[in-house]
Amino acid sequence: MKMIDKLFYVLTSQREMLEKIHYNQRFVKKAVNERNWQNLEQSLYRIQCLSDEFVILENERIFVFESFGCSQNNDIYHIVSKLPKEKQKDAMNLFHEVRQKLMICKIENNSINEYIKITKEFLQGIFDKVVPQRKNVIYGISGVIKNQPTSLVLDAVL
Repeated sequence: MKMIDKLFYVLTSQREMLEKIHYNQRFVKKAVNERNWQNLEQSLYRIQCLSDEFVILENERIFVFESFGCSQNNDIYHIVSKLPKEKQKDAMNLFHEVRQKLMICKIENNSINEYIKITKEFLQGIFDKVVPQRKNVIYGISGVIKNQPTSLVLDAVL
């Protein structure tokens, strides 16, 4: 396979992979809103598998870029200048589509993470109010509260 064809194959595959990831991210949101934990788990698993595949494609893309003589990963302009005129616009558009879809997936991922963080903090606040961490109160003979030890070690053999 020629490097030009490999470049288009990798970028097209990345674009399709990102579309699948974004599709599953929407299912994650839906599963959380509907409190369907089984669907949530399945969607997260699919996203993880797709992400692993995307990493493999990204390594291939880096290899292709390096084979064109790019020292920087994202120097698409250097690569496009080496392509035939009729392929330059297509390559540039495909690269920009991949970057756009990658940004959409990152924003969606940040949105999901922020939602989880806020929900976790909210629930932790509720649990702290409802079920506070109580320590046992120790009273002395006269009914006065004794200083409570932070830890207790018993040296006894049963």
